[in-house]
Amino acid sequence: MATEAGAALLLHARDDLHLARLAAVTAQENAASIRVLQRLGFLDAGTLVWPDTGETCALFDCYLSGVVG
Repeated sequence: MATEAGAALLLHARDDLHLARLAAVTAQENAASIRVLQRLGFLDAGTLVWPDTGETCALFDCYLSGVVG
């Protein structure tokens, strides 16, 4: 279900909002979310520190020109 929802979001971002790139953030230990992001075509972009909490999170990028509708 998460993969299907994510795919719909990527298509909306590309086709309706005309975005070229999306970023995603998740907890580094959230393996299930990381697998979903990878299935959707997101690439590992390193880490970032969440400003409010100081938590180090996993950062991912997806370039929407490669999204298949």
